[in-house]
Amino acid sequence: MPLGKIGGKPAWLNPVSLPANNSLLCRVCEKPMVFLIQVYATSPNDQDYSFHRTLFFFICRNSQCSQNNDASNVRAFRCTLPRFNDFYGFEQPIDPDLEGDVPDPFWKQTYPHLCQICGCSATKKCARCESAWYCSREHQAIDWSSTHKKKCCKQSSNEDQLQLHLSTIPDSEEKDNENDWMKRKRSIAINAFVFPEYAIEMGIEHLPGSNHTDSDDDNSDSDDGNAEKRMEEYRQYIIKHKSPCDYGNGDLEDLEDFADKDTAFKYFNKVVSLNPEQVLRYSRGGEPLLATDHAPPPEAIPPCSLCGSERQFELQLMPHLLALIGVDDLGKSIDWATLMLYTCAQNCHVPNDGYAEEYVHKQDFH
Repeated sequence: MPLGKIGGKPAWLNPVSLPANNSLLCRVCEKPMVFLIQVYATSPNDQDYSFHRTLFFFICRNSQCSQNNDASNVRAFRCTLPRFNDFYGFEQPIDPDLEGDVPDPFWKQTYPHLCQICGCSATKKCARCESAWYCSREHQAIDWSSTHKKKCCKQSSNEDQLQLHLSTIPDSEEKDNENDWMKRKRSIAINAFVFPEYAIEMGIEHLPGSNHTDSDDDNSDSDDGNAEKRMEEYRQYIIKHKSPCDYGNGDLEDLEDFADKDTAFKYFNKVVSLNPEQVLRYSRGGEPLLATDHAPPPEAIPPCSLCGSERQFELQLMPHLLALIGVDDLGKSIDWATLMLYTCAQNCHVPNDGYAEEYVHKQDFH
């Protein structure tokens, strides 16, 4: 069964051939994204070069980049390693680190520098101490304002007069209000940028009946509470953020009937009610659980960018994950009904055992 972790810094499968920094930028605002979740997902049928296999999700922290039925603020990567590799023993299991910082499996002198804040590849360092590395000016600013200023200036009598600087050419100054979310740091997170960190437990699920027909257990006691709660959220969101594609110029009194006729949404709630705390669903080569009839289904999935093969469904992220990372407000925030990941059906080899970007499809409830 797959296993993995949520939040914190990524525990890179291959800690050398890391994703380029520009591939970890939001496609909307072009700012660095934050690590969301990773899943160690192998199969007995995988090739020799894929004895180890991990999937990684990143998402933009800026809620303004979260747009309806558009996954431009999300990126996902697949990485594989053979059993014989430079980083892990032949019998050593892969277990995502939950201590915060990503451990060095080898010597630091042969290992790329990682950003102090996000754990991604770092190309900039503090010009004063030359020991702290960062992927961007934004992340150095976060570290400087939180802990690094005191550490870096510990022996300086002019601590208050020191200015933030990089050993590379500075970027243009950024507006303070672009990082207002940093002030809302959760105590469980290891710094102001990353999400709180959790381990993932997996279990096998037995699904209820088809989503195309209604059965008597639609009204069972176990379903009513959770389904009605989410249905009410759905109705209220549509009222607040009405869209022409939803109900045109019709009367808002038709909203309840509109939601009740969403067959996919009703079945989605039925399945989720069996385990309301689920954060992901995994079925490599299977079918996704659609969240609503009123969002585009996953069609015309682009082929693998490396080998040209078709992509297949592998996993999807669920709404409860939003609550765990602290962004589950109804309204304008990072949001999704579900995020569906499609990966190369051939699980093709990535050059240098690096990271291949895969396709994410997003559905929203509105």
